[in-house]
Amino acid sequence: MGSVQGAIGGSVDALVNGRNFAKGFYTGGLAGAAMAAVSYTVNYFITSRSITSYMEASDENILSEGTPVGNRSYARDLYKSQFGQQKGLSSNDIYNRAVPGGTMNAKTGLIEYYEGNEKIEALGVTNTKKDFISGKIKSKIYLANKAFNSREQLAYVLQHELNHVRIHWSDFASAALNKISFKIDEPGYEYRSKLNNVGHYYIEESGTNFISNNGWQNMRIQYIPDRVFNTIWYHDFNEAIKKLLIGTDKKININF
Repeated sequence: MGSVQGAIGGSVDALVNGRNFAKGFYTGGLAGAAMAAVSYTVNYFITSRSITSYMEASDENILSEGTPVGNRSYARDLYKSQFGQQKGLSSNDIYNRAVPGGTMNAKTGLIEYYEGNEKIEALGVTNTKKDFISGKIKSKIYLANKAFNSREQLAYVLQHELNHVRIHWSDFASAALNKISFKIDEPGYEYRSKLNNVGHYYIEESGTNFISNNGWQNMRIQYIPDRVFNTIWYHDFNEAIKKLLIGTDKKININF
């Protein structure tokens, strides 16, 4: 029993502190019977440490036709050229396919998957989790076919998802998931489904500025107006997350 407890303790310690799982298991007290006992612990840890975020396929996030994308490898090139390498995300981990467990709707071009009983239709999905064998944390971005409608659209979706990666890798990942609400007389109330948590509030603010800084305002079918973020109605839900996203709304060159 002591070797089982030691193995579990060593394994969980290795996971929590980012060390190698197998080594932690061995040093904690390797025993054949212990593997079955620790499997539930590992599964629970991975489940609780896997974060999935997405960009909703709403009218506010859809741009009208713009510059053709061309080759689908453009997404990875755009990331490397205009956004720069970001911690935890390799360009090879940006995919034009559905997130595991989801599907790509051939008709709408959107990624579809379920969170509990809620059906998600997304332009982009970001998943960050810790590998229990290597102990490494890794992010992956999945882009819907509809995100490739234009270079402008793709850049907008990628900017949104990269901000999710940035938050996932920060000390504020949990705080970003905190739910928020607006009073019925606030401008943000109309867009409450998009501004549903602290992270999305600041990501949408950054996205609104990103569109403006790149001169794409007229390409938006609908949009979250500036007054939601720059008037007396503005909320400082989490100053640290706001600071984390500074500079992510910069002007870029989509024709590099």
